[in-house]
Amino acid sequence: MKKRSTEILQRLLKNPNEELSLKKLTDDYNITEKTLKGDVQELVEFARESGFGHSVYWDNHILRLDDRKHISEFMDAVYSMDPYQYKMSLEERKVYIIIELLCHDGYYSMQQLADELYVTRNTIINDCRLVDEYVKKYGIIFVAKSKKGILLQTEEDKTRGLLIDIFKGLIPSIKCEKDFFVRFIIRRAGFICPLTDVIYYMNCFTKDNNIIFAKDVFFEIAICIFVLLNRLEQTGFAENSTEPGLPQLQLDTIGNMIHYVAEELGYSAIGHNGILVMERQILLRNLHPQVQSINDFELYGVICHFLLEISREIDVDIQSDNLLVESLISHVKGMNNWNDADYDWDIGYETSGEFPRIRELAEDKFCILEKYLQYSLTPKMKDSIIIHICAALLRGRKNSSPLGVIISCPGSMATSKYLEAQIKNYFNFYVVDTMTTRQVEASKGCFDQVDFVISTVPIQDCVLPVAVVSPLITVEDINKIQNLAFKQKKTVLPDARERFPVLSKIYAIYDSGDRRKIEYLDRELKQILEDAFYVESKIGKEFALLNMLKIKYIKARDGKMAWREAMKAASEDLIRDGYFDERYVREAIGNVEEYGSYIIVNKGIALAHARKESGVYEDGLSLLVSKDGILFDEGETVHLLFFFSQKGETDYLDLFKEIIKLGKDQNDVDRIRNLTDSMEIYRTMWEILSRN
Repeated sequence: MKKRSTEILQRLLKNPNEELSLKKLTDDYNITEKTLKGDVQELVEFARESGFGHSVYWDNHILRLDDRKHISEFMDAVYSMDPYQYKMSLEERKVYIIIELLCHDGYYSMQQLADELYVTRNTIINDCRLVDEYVKKYGIIFVAKSKKGILLQTEEDKTRGLLIDIFKGLIPSIKCEKDFFVRFIIRRAGFICPLTDVIYYMNCFTKDNNIIFAKDVFFEIAICIFVLLNRLEQTGFAENSTEPGLPQLQLDTIGNMIHYVAEELGYSAIGHNGILVMERQILLRNLHPQVQSINDFELYGVICHFLLEISREIDVDIQSDNLLVESLISHVKGMNNWNDADYDWDIGYETSGEFPRIRELAEDKFCILEKYLQYSLTPKMKDSIIIHICAALLRGRKNSSPLGVIISCPGSMATSKYLEAQIKNYFNFYVVDTMTTRQVEASKGCFDQVDFVISTVPIQDCVLPVAVVSPLITVEDINKIQNLAFKQKKTVLPDARERFPVLSKIYAIYDSGDRRKIEYLDRELKQILEDAFYVESKIGKEFALLNMLKIKYIKARDGKMAWREAMKAASEDLIRDGYFDERYVREAIGNVEEYGSYIIVNKGIALAHARKESGVYEDGLSLLVSKDGILFDEGETVHLLFFFSQKGETDYLDLFKEIIKLGKDQNDVDRIRNLTDSMEIYRTMWEILSRN
């Protein structure tokens, strides 16, 4: 079998209940049906020759496993293939030859290589030309002598660098470690220590030490440690700590991580010298601990998805709370401050039933944030997030009026105003006034419509509760205010009929059952509402979403759709018109495969996107409306799939908020998903967004 045939067979064995259609496979690999059928025929013949012919079903349209009892044995047969059964590509032969030469003492016969790979000697001669060109970049000399054979003339530090780059290319992600050729080369290299174990203990170290790595840096360091540990075991650990041309470095974070991983894997004999050798190799590649670069727009989506998962448990749409989302974005981006904070948590559980309940519900959801951020949230980070959610629940209670507060500072009104701005960023309080401390003390806190006072200093003889905070609000201050707010009684708002007397008269007519009056009222109200709609449209109320979304990029589909199919359908018009190329779509799909359905930002709504570096040429937005639903792997369903691309640095958070707003009321989503005309879909979204 060749590489693609092997991949398809491994895919089938890893997901034995999955049926792979001809169309799905041709789309996934971007090949013709004829080529795909040839690939499948190869794997069918391999199955038959290996004694598993009865296990594979193929009718030129559907590929599946009929016998699932011997999957483990079948997989073992795949991993046991030799170069006769597995037909290597030119690139794979190049890697094989390099590994064989590095692991072999002395000269290696070209004919021997030809025999091992079941190719002609002329093929090996051509392959060796590629090997020669490739190893030159590492300062390694390819030697060929007619009567002796070939070898690589190298030094150990150059060999290590070459091996790291080879395995970095072979294993772009941890998923690829189980690919046949990767395992085959690992065996030929004589490597014993598994990459998965290295990654596991690196994760343990970073979690215990609260170290943050960018995703690509973390994985490249893992490859380095994997290669170097295995190589040092082969060449011996007793090595001088000084190597020519390398700077003297003290053991730092990387060195400590290497030491930890080596100890946990039983390589304690590596010693200080071995650690320095590995540390230098890693640092010379400029691989350092660093905070992941966070895109506000992408982070907005991840946080909304996190909140959506919690909202499903508590039946409150907290993901639609813009203040909550923006506060969490600010907190996540300021994560280093969380780590440095030194405070105690004193939430009053007797008065705050939300906090322990939300903490329990959120514990299983934090992985959504951690997956994206590529680091583990500390307990303090988690508690801070929960406090924000509790604050949102408080201000979002439909039967609760905003709490009235007074902001107080000793003398400076500027400080009071600055404190007021911070309070409004976190809470939906009604700030009755800002006063000096003396003014509050003089009145003894006797104010109308005030529930408590927020002050930067203690206040004497005040009948109202006082929350003493810092001029620059901290997480501890937020906790104090939140705890105090939970203790205050909330007044129930009057019924809508009481607040709006005209509604009371309208309700009375409808309640009377008088058909003539009701018909007249229906007719007049319809005209009034249409006039209001027309007037507002003439005013030209602007929406970021509708300004960016062109009607020609809105499409509606019947029938259920798989999410991959839907993402391709949603993006095809934007690709056609040059907004981005297929690399962007592949990365957007890959993000969902890696992080899960984080693009679901509200009930029934998803927003697909990727990095602007992946083939984006212009800012663009499209919408796919699916009446019957777009299905994700986790069992979730959406009906509106937006596909977004961003080339520049424009702030699109308003657009994001408007997309979130569309899903605030499930009835609105249902209205849109049952429409088939692009103009009607656009107009309906306008109506929804126009509501206060």
